[in-house]
This record gives sequence, C-alpha cells and structure tokens, in this order.
Amino acid sequence: MRIALTFNSLESTNAIARTLASLGHTVTPVDVTRPVDAVIAELSRLAPDLVFNVADSTPLYPALFEHLGIAHTGSDASTIALCKDRALAKRIVAASRVSTPAAQLVRSVDELAMPRLPAILKGNVGGAESSIVVTDEAALQTRLAEILPLHADGVLVEHYVEGRDVAVGWVEGLGLLVQLPSELDAVTSQRLLVVAQRAFAALDVRGYGCAHFRVAPEGGIYFLEMNPLPSLGGLCALAGTEPRELFAHIVDAGLRDLRSLSERHLAGARLPR
Repeated sequence: MRIALTFNSLESTNAIARTLASLGHTVTPVDVTRPVDAVIAELSRLAPDLVFNVADSTPLYPALFEHLGIAHTGSDASTIALCKDRALAKRIVAASRVSTPAAQLVRSVDELAMPRLPAILKGNVGGAESSIVVTDEAALQTRLAEILPLHADGVLVEHYVEGRDVAVGWVEGLGLLVQLPSELDAVTSQRLLVVAQRAFAALDVRGYGCAHFRVAPEGGIYFLEMNPLPSLGGLCALAGTEPRELFAHIVDAGLRDLRSLSERHLAGARLPR
C-alpha cells in the first residue's frame, strides 16, 4: 500500500517510515510545513492509499486530507478541533456521566466567578505547558490578568483536584492502554477503564488517542482533557508493545476508514439526479 507519512518535525520521522516499510508498505515522507499549495500538489502526485499523519495535533491537516478525499490515520478534523477546545470537550464528556473538575471559561477578568480554590489556569486552546496553579484569590486575579492577553480563545479556570495523574491510551484493535498505579484498588481501576471508554466514545475519537485523568485520594476520577493525536512513542510505552505492532493496528484502522470513504463515494454516485 502507498502511504504518505505527513510530518512537521523530522524527529523520529525516519524511524516511523522504516517501521511502516517493514510492514510491506511503500512510504513517502511529506513535509507539511510548506505552503498548502505545495502540499496539495505533492499529495495529488503521490496519490497515496493512506496518509499516516504524525504532524502536530491540529485539525488543519486532517481537514486538508478529507477535502482531497484521502483516508488518513487518527481522528477526523472535527474531532480534533473539538478536543482542542478544553471547555467544550469537558462539557461533552461530562454529559456522558464522567466527572470533570468544575471550571469556567473566561475571556476577561470581569467575567470571572470565584471558583473553588486552589485553581489551575489553562489556555482553553493550546498546550498544557502554560498551566498555572494558584491557591488564593489575589494570585488568581493577578495571574489571570497576566495570561489572558496571551490566549485569544480564553482561559479555562478549573478547580485543581489533588491526586494522581493517569493517562489512558486507546488504539483501535488493541483497546485501552494504561499502566495502572499500584496504589489504585481494583474497584477504582475498573471504574477508570469504564469512564475512559465513555470519554473516547463521547468525543468520537477514531484510530487512537490518549485521555488524561486525575484520581483523587478518596477514589474520585476526573477527566482533564483528551489528546486525539498523542505521541506514538508514549502509546507504545503504555501498551508495552513494539512500534511495529502498534503501527499495524493504526494502519488497519485507517484502512477501515478508507473502505468507509469508498462506500460513501459509491453511494453518492448512485444517487438519483
């Protein structure tokens, strides 16, 4: 099968290409940091059967693949956009009977309704590296005023739940991937797997993904956020498996999307005019 390996960082790209080639595929790396017209021209020339996408977690690239009618690994553009909106993703997951810390999305200090402290401030869209924990009202007001100009999509002010962070990966065909902390009892561990399944289903994550939770000392489990395009190395570590096996499952999931895409096109061709 012809695979276009789309990337925007050379780190580990060659290793991924070699692993995919070892599965019997013809792999061509495609740098998506170039102008969109150049990327479209190369994908059109290659006419790949599947795009194996390891570019940054943004809906731009899946949207482009879908516009070109090319099947790709991972979730679709709408799911990725949804997961990047932390506040919206939390509301959707909460509607599926999964607890999540109380939070408010604010775009100005005046909008803030005093949350339960301590609180953690996060850009509603963006990486977790900008998260700030505050323990009193004065610090909350000060830090919020400092970071709001940096986040055009607002800041999520979320109650900070003490506890242990647990990442739960999922790969279609392998199921849930988690290294459960030894201090979690059997009942809590089972509940974690149940709520993780609900979170992946609620957000319609496809192919693979990684959900982040905090387990409080009393056993409460709280959804924090979803990464629909996590590090493949991190997933391998959670799965305790070699990249070759993991990639094979991800490609298989992409092939199922390819068959679904073909069926939709055929159905459209049969519509009466």
